[in-house]
Amino acid sequence: MTSPDTPQVEWILGALQVARELSVLHLTTDGRIAGWHGAAERMFGYPGEAVAGQPYDFMFTEEDRARGVPQHEIELARQTGRSEDDRWHLRRDGSRFWASGLLGRHNDPSGQLLGYVKVVRDRTDLRMRMEALQSRVNTLVGELERRNAALMTLLHELRNPVGPLLSAAHLLQQEIPVDARRQMVDVVLRQTQVLKRLLDDAGTDTERVVRPQRFRRLVLQEVLCAAVDGFRDEAQRRQVLLQLIPPAAPIHIDADPDCLQQMLLNLVSNAIKYSKHGGRVSVSATVEGGMTLIRVEDDGIGIAPENVERIFELFTREPPDGEGDAAPIGSGIGLAVVKRLASQHGGFVEARSPGRGMGSVFLLQLPLRHPPPWG
Repeated sequence: MTSPDTPQVEWILGALQVARELSVLHLTTDGRIAGWHGAAERMFGYPGEAVAGQPYDFMFTEEDRARGVPQHEIELARQTGRSEDDRWHLRRDGSRFWASGLLGRHNDPSGQLLGYVKVVRDRTDLRMRMEALQSRVNTLVGELERRNAALMTLLHELRNPVGPLLSAAHLLQQEIPVDARRQMVDVVLRQTQVLKRLLDDAGTDTERVVRPQRFRRLVLQEVLCAAVDGFRDEAQRRQVLLQLIPPAAPIHIDADPDCLQQMLLNLVSNAIKYSKHGGRVSVSATVEGGMTLIRVEDDGIGIAPENVERIFELFTREPPDGEGDAAPIGSGIGLAVVKRLASQHGGFVEARSPGRGMGSVFLLQLPLRHPPPWG
């Protein structure tokens, strides 16, 4: 196990040993355990001496190891400086817990890579709340779908009285005997009453669940490559380094290919548009639970704190930073489209930014399977 180099580091590690929420792992450049601090022993069930020198992938689930998630996490941190995730991890006894993790580079003063530091927090409580919310959403979606089915039935039933009404109206326009005219009036009255009853029974709630209709099984990396390759020339003209860092194991996802492509094009285009000359845009993807997480990160003009929540509203956009290096203001439509399409896929998109001039991260989460787990 490694020892602290300075009294300050020694004090920090001492504080971590009594921390009840955070596990701090020191990793070598090839991903082996070099330090086991804080709540690590309590959280994972291993004493430090039992894991020293071991590859750190033992804490990942079998599914994530098969997808190459540990290696991708290290590669992402190596190239971009950090890697964040929320996923299931394993304890020594085989039980699982939901954890939020942050893996960062550990450099010497010259920037040379010395290893990595991973901070893990047990958020099983948050996961349980999320599942409770998903259960609630499942109930609401089921209710909306039942209303949708009821609306379709209503529309079908509303057509039935229309034919007799039209026939009666045409006959009433002609010269017909009084008895026949009386019969036609009776038809009009009866069918109008049917229409009124149907409308009364239907109530006033006619909301419908609208979703893309052309879902296919796709390999996410192929769609990502197509989207990123389409902006290589534009990135080169703007002197922006455009990186694609996909995991090695294929990520299979049910999605409308046109909609998925449209979401990615909007996010990548937006990142390049608001990057400065000589900047960087990175696109990566991983799997967290039953969702895929697509991350588009740039070091461009960033987002003001008051706009982070509003950036997906129609016609909302960040203005240039005044240095003459950012692209002209866009229409403010693209991110609103991403939000709508993500919602139709059972997912969501969010933005993060430390502030103006400090870059942005857009996180697009979509279910791997359709319908989504809560739908």
